[in-house]
Amino acid sequence: MPEGDSIRRIATQLQPIVGETIERATTQGLVRDLAGRAITKVDAHGKHLLIDLDNHTQIRTHLGMNGRVRLYPRTDGEARVARMSPGRASLVLATGQHLVLWSQARTVEIAARRAPRRGEAVAALGPDVLGGDFDSGQAASRAAVHTSRTIADV
Repeated sequence: MPEGDSIRRIATQLQPIVGETIERATTQGLVRDLAGRAITKVDAHGKHLLIDLDNHTQIRTHLGMNGRVRLYPRTDGEARVARMSPGRASLVLATGQHLVLWSQARTVEIAARRAPRRGEAVAALGPDVLGGDFDSGQAASRAAVHTSRTIADV
């Protein structure tokens, strides 16, 4: 199962696609209205992979138990997409050189800037312990008040 450190590593590996333009995006076998959008940021928060676009749309994935993200040369990626089940998602980048696939991801959410529930899943997690802005002192102080809960719950 991909854990937070794996997702952080994936986000780091996907940094070369920042600035790329999406030619085609599909989820559940359907083409999504993201063509022409540029990728402005790829980040991780806990087990969530976040891809921000230039119109403030955000693609959020949670890979679940078996999800994977792969970056392929376009011809290899196109062949793989042809064999994919419709529940998977892909981004074809306009450079024609790469295709990003989410294989068996539990969640793939495309949320516009003003979507009513956008960001709720990530916000409910609290600070990301692997994030650059994580404050271990503040986390320890917050955890100290929960003396009757297990560390996993805290």
